[in-house]
Amino acid sequence: MPKGETPIDFIEGNEREINNLDIEYCLRDCRILGRALIELHDFYAENMGKTRETTALPLTIASISYRLWSHNSWPENWGWVDKKSGKYQKAAGNDPYFNQTLGESYWGGRTQILNTVPGEEIENIVEYDANSMYPFVMAHPNNLFPDMSKCWRVGPTEDALLGIMNNPSYVCWANLDLFAPEGVERFLPVLGDDGRLDFTRRKFSGWLCEPEIRLALKEGWKIKKIHELNKAKGMRPFIAYINWLYNLRREYKENADSRELIVKLLMNSLYGRFGIKPKPNRIENSEDIEKAQNKPDYHERYELCFYDRKNHRYPYLLDHFSTSGSNSSQWFGFASFTTSYARTVLAEAIIAAADNAVYCDTDSVHMRINGCEQFEKLIPLGNELGEWKLETPKPIARAVYWRKKAYTWWNADGTKTKVKAKGVQVKGNGSQYLENAGDMRKLQHSRTTVKLFTAMRRNLTPGDEIVVEKRDSKFYEGD
Repeated sequence: MPKGETPIDFIEGNEREINNLDIEYCLRDCRILGRALIELHDFYAENMGKTRETTALPLTIASISYRLWSHNSWPENWGWVDKKSGKYQKAAGNDPYFNQTLGESYWGGRTQILNTVPGEEIENIVEYDANSMYPFVMAHPNNLFPDMSKCWRVGPTEDALLGIMNNPSYVCWANLDLFAPEGVERFLPVLGDDGRLDFTRRKFSGWLCEPEIRLALKEGWKIKKIHELNKAKGMRPFIAYINWLYNLRREYKENADSRELIVKLLMNSLYGRFGIKPKPNRIENSEDIEKAQNKPDYHERYELCFYDRKNHRYPYLLDHFSTSGSNSSQWFGFASFTTSYARTVLAEAIIAAADNAVYCDTDSVHMRINGCEQFEKLIPLGNELGEWKLETPKPIARAVYWRKKAYTWWNADGTKTKVKAKGVQVKGNGSQYLENAGDMRKLQHSRTTVKLFTAMRRNLTPGDEIVVEKRDSKFYEGD
């Protein structure tokens, strides 16, 4: 179903009366969305071995991906055959300690300014991106993941750590202290006092997964002390699933099938499903709230909250003894090892770029053009899963990197080619960059739409626009 032509007043933000053409345009968008949801439901049902009429569609892409993986790739040793029914029961578990320590090893993506002064202009920059970084590390045949059903504590010695890493059948994670001697590349995730990850520290203390321990030792980091050490039987639970989706995505892409985007999202969202943290259940019904308030453990178990916090209206309870959603699928072993493998791939790319690297963000590296030849000698380029690609065949003439998630690129003629500025508006109604877009020395603006519960809390009207002035704490020079 083709999309209709967007009315020009929608694009430019012109205020006028709504007419029948506007209504028909919006209705067409609704029909397209409805058709897309039906096709997604059909895709899900077919690959679950059911029909749309006999299976419900999960509410999130991550949940859909997890259900498909469970149906098609569930590890054989994670379950048993019920003696009465003769049916195979999918289930696995272990000492919660292992999941907890892997949760403490679960760090986020790396975003960083490198080898350039924030706020200063540089020239002739290129960007390389890795193709589907997370699916790639999940499906790589050399990458092992910890088997939940086969985990052990090990005496925390350096010999034991090296012995596990040299054994091709096991993986490990450790609570340890590491330090980088002078001149050694720094890339380990350290949580700073501001709550953000810092990849420039020369000391690391905490839980870390084997991929980064291995790379750190290879690059010259030294072990100061190992406090705790765990190992698990290694497994490869994602190869068939990721390869199936990747081949399907290529097929859809060749046929200009819009389902290609859904498949891409399914590939990239699975690992995070294993690291979702449960949330307290909400109790909103007035009768259920009253019952809870009469329980002897009310003050220990429940937390009274209000959707309208300002006026203490629309109450609900948070039940901290009853959580929703994620316990059954949570295994930080998969989530933490996936992100650890991905950060090592990025770190190796940055090391290949050497002093020419100027910025990185999860699966991309920006560098001075002088570093291209050396980078392409060391890093595989191409269009296959995990291979790197030059995203800017024509180098960026000028660039300024302000901070994480904030930079501006210009063409040689002075026009802006890209503005990245998280949390602020960079384009006007006509999709043109604003005059001061991305210039952190100048006043920036954030535009949001008032949602229902925000309106209740702040006594505002749902749907209204809120414009907030933003002044960068480091670079702002005044109006």
